[in-house]
Amino acid sequence: MLPTWDIKWSHSTFLSSEACGKLESRSTELGRRRRRRDWREAPWKSCLKNLKELNVSFNHLKSIPPELGECENLEKLDCSGNLELTELPFELSNLKQVTFVDLSANKFSSVPICVLRMSSLQWLDISNNSLSDLPQDIDR
Repeated sequence: MLPTWDIKWSHSTFLSSEACGKLESRSTELGRRRRRRDWREAPWKSCLKNLKELNVSFNHLKSIPPELGECENLEKLDCSGNLELTELPFELSNLKQVTFVDLSANKFSSVPICVLRMSSLQWLDISNNSLSDLPQDIDR
């Protein structure tokens, strides 16, 4: 089974080290708890090397941590429906295995540069955003 971290519609983006250890063997679905919007407070960084899929949709996130760029095996990233997300960190350019990115229903005004640098990207959903401009090299 592919390691998956699915925390859509969760009220918490904070995971314990014990919960992170379970990611390699099965999908982790979080229960409803107090909503935390700052990932930098979570001790999740060291347990994500083997992560293949990350779903953080519908969590009212305002930012994505740059450390996510260290998830070298990530193939699918779903950040849809966070409504207040306006940018992605440049460090996500390091995600060379990503084939699927869903950024729909956020507040992006342009396609994030890091997404354009994901060399394996095959599918991008950036619908329902406030796009005012498309990059010249979007057809790469």
